[in-house]
Amino acid sequence: MTIPLEFGQQIAALNEQLREHVRKSGVRLSAEISTGWAKVAESMRRFYAGYPEQIRILAQNGWFTSLRRTDHAAIYPIAHLFRTGNIAEGHKQMCAHFSRIRQDIEDDLTKRFPERQRILQKAFQAHDAGDYELSVPVFLAQADGIPKGILGVSIYTRRSDSVSRMGDVIANIAGDVFEEALLRLVLEPLPLTASTTSPTYRPGELNRHEVLHGIDNQYATELNSYRAISWLQRAALFDVAKKRSERRPKKAE
Repeated sequence: MTIPLEFGQQIAALNEQLREHVRKSGVRLSAEISTGWAKVAESMRRFYAGYPEQIRILAQNGWFTSLRRTDHAAIYPIAHLFRTGNIAEGHKQMCAHFSRIRQDIEDDLTKRFPERQRILQKAFQAHDAGDYELSVPVFLAQADGIPKGILGVSIYTRRSDSVSRMGDVIANIAGDVFEEALLRLVLEPLPLTASTTSPTYRPGELNRHEVLHGIDNQYATELNSYRAISWLQRAALFDVAKKRSERRPKKAE
């Protein structure tokens, strides 16, 4: 998972120009450097502007990332796979990614939420043993409880006053545009959280309502267990953001 080639090529070229500038101190080269950095700045602007759409594509396919464990740039090529119909390859790469970070997720969650430690540890043990019938429902249930305890309201409610309240909480605790975009996914209509009457409902896709209410009995796959881990990981982002916001200096009245 690396920075897109476009950025790498531009940065490498600019570094070479900077070395030449040190040697020659030429005014013309300074202008070239200025122009080059302007191009990089524009590329970065487009990169930032496109970020919410990329994570939305991943979420529509049942995947949720974090700021610490998944590079910003890494989501672009994966989102491109899903966008262009290479669904199986997209799932394969995301499963491999979450396999690599799975232990870090468990360690973080059990430390962050010690009252849930035994439940989480047993769910991860079930995942490792291939007992997806057990791991998936527990991951989804814990992903319900964690943010509700933090926000004080269920993230699945669609009452206008509750949605507005969640939006306000997210705006207040988010540290930057990346974090806010990730947190606001809970307000999006997603296949994972859709009701069976919703336009975003996809038969055969992982759906928390159908799993937790015993409607779907075909959910027990490695793919769905990793997707449930990604959703559980996202729930912890609220704790990260809230605690960071509490440490920020209070604004003067």
